[in-house]
Amino acid sequence: MDNKTFEWNGKRATMLAAVCVVLALAIALPLTAYLSVRRMLPAAAEETLPACDLSCPWYEQYSVITHALGTVKGRMHTNSREAFIETYGRGARVFEADFCFSSDGELIVRHDFTDTSYWNLEQQNVGVMSHETFMNTPICTYFTSLDVNGLFELMREYPDTYLVTDIKYEEGEESEQIFRKFTETLAAEENADLRERVIIQIYGYDMYEWVRGAVPESNYILTLYMMKNRDFDKIGRFCRDNGIPVVAINETILTEECVSTLHGYGVTVYTHTINKMSEMKKRTRLTGVDGFYSDCVTDPELMGAGFERQ
Repeated sequence: MDNKTFEWNGKRATMLAAVCVVLALAIALPLTAYLSVRRMLPAAAEETLPACDLSCPWYEQYSVITHALGTVKGRMHTNSREAFIETYGRGARVFEADFCFSSDGELIVRHDFTDTSYWNLEQQNVGVMSHETFMNTPICTYFTSLDVNGLFELMREYPDTYLVTDIKYEEGEESEQIFRKFTETLAAEENADLRERVIIQIYGYDMYEWVRGAVPESNYILTLYMMKNRDFDKIGRFCRDNGIPVVAINETILTEECVSTLHGYGVTVYTHTINKMSEMKKRTRLTGVDGFYSDCVTDPELMGAGFERQ
């Protein structure tokens, strides 16, 4: 064998070894990530990883709504792509996300542009970002920002997930514009299955009227923390008469009496935001509440800890 042939065979062997290393990593890294997720779950929870049944109402299947797309590497309230994926891997199936406008009027997944949000997301405060700047600015150094189209794309990739919207409906033209932009985007979505998996959170009686006109076939949650006069009989009748199956109540006003009243009208009740499983079990035992918004707890973890819906 001459030197050139020997040299070529050596290079070929090196290339083959490199390819084998790449293939090994391609297999090992996802497996390692999967096993790390499994190790975080209680043993009993591994048997309760949820299987979505689209023929059954979401609120009969799941006790937890994941707040702000969940937790990623211990960080909460990021509304990031990675938070969705990591928390999905731990068993979450119902995700809540915040929406607001970029400076150029695009609908993005973010709570707001306040100092608090910038601090939480570890970003330099530059005011209200443009869509391009927002999409190209990492969250907490490592994580990916989402706009409404990116979030819908995730829902197509994960067809057993549900989305609960959080668009603060306060007095002012911009809040209504955000809602209208979202409902227009949803109505234009060609994937009928995806449209059925979006649950619009409304904040009052009047809001329901015009939202229903924009997306008449949507699912709804009525949340009460912005409602000043909370007559639970009136709320229950309104939900029953308009086909709104779920009411969300802030934990500070949650009582056995209000839950019982709403149950009397066939309404399911969730409370927010609870991050301890012991507190979830306690609230269920004392008030009969059906479910929770949470930053970090998922359904399999809660079931693995012995939680039972009443």
